[in-house]
Amino acid sequence: MAVAETRFLQENGFLLALRNTQYEIRDNLQMRKLLFLFFTLPIFACSVLTPSSTVTPSTRAATSTPAPAEIAVPVEDPFHVQPNQQGKYGHYPPSSGVHFGQYLNWGIYTDEVPPEFWVHSLEHGGIVILYNCAKADDCTKTKQALKNFYNAAPPDPTFKKVKLLITPNSKITYHVTALAWGYELNLSDVNDNALLSFYQKYVNKGPELVP
Repeated sequence: MAVAETRFLQENGFLLALRNTQYEIRDNLQMRKLLFLFFTLPIFACSVLTPSSTVTPSTRAATSTPAPAEIAVPVEDPFHVQPNQQGKYGHYPPSSGVHFGQYLNWGIYTDEVPPEFWVHSLEHGGIVILYNCAKADDCTKTKQALKNFYNAAPPDPTFKKVKLLITPNSKITYHVTALAWGYELNLSDVNDNALLSFYQKYVNKGPELVP
């Protein structure tokens, strides 16, 4: 065999071996890719498709009971009107303004008390709680809860009286609204903690300190 032919075969044999090696490397890489996908795809699918049991704070906030909303109401001029007159108020339910010269005893009333009476109670530093049965599925439960709250409420520190007046009211927007002189607390239900805090914060804070 000639030297040129021998060199040709050697060179082509080297190239063939090199090409086969490249094919083996490529096949190995493809096999590794397939194995990677085979083992990782089920894990990825499980992590995507399995629902998470963790409840985020935003989810809790969206489903929780709304926080009690206390607002300050501009104080209106307090002067007396006659029993046959009807008071006019810039805000309803009024927490200040005109009222009858007479006032009611503290306690729970089954009939709607006119605002001209309860505004006078607020002027004396009392707390008025209104409830609207139209906003409740079971008003009997509401009445009992308010009765329990009244019976458990502490006396005021000055006169040792429970200065609460509770009455139904068909005009308020919320299920329960508590009033102090110049302040209003709106609730979606009877919230003992919120009502007690409101009562202790504002009792005897009216313009007249009267039992």
